[in-house]
Amino acid sequence: MKTVTIQELHRETDRLVQTAETEDVLVVDKGRPRVVLKKANDQPEFETFWQQRERQLASIATVKEDSTAYVSEDRDGR
Repeated sequence: MKTVTIQELHRETDRLVQTAETEDVLVVDKGRPRVVLKKANDQPEFETFWQQRERQLASIATVKEDSTAYVSEDRDGR
């Protein structure tokens, strides 16, 4: 695990994010551990909103007919 200071994180964020794709990066402040940068793909809790949404939409039953017929029936029934 690579260790960097908060000042290094501020100066070299891009490089450290790239490093975190291959190894964990421990960020310390005044010698005390603060956070660990990890590759997000390895963490299921970091599933993106859109990935969750795609899963939800895929689980919805689909209608094989034109939906305008259902809308028309609903509208005519008022």
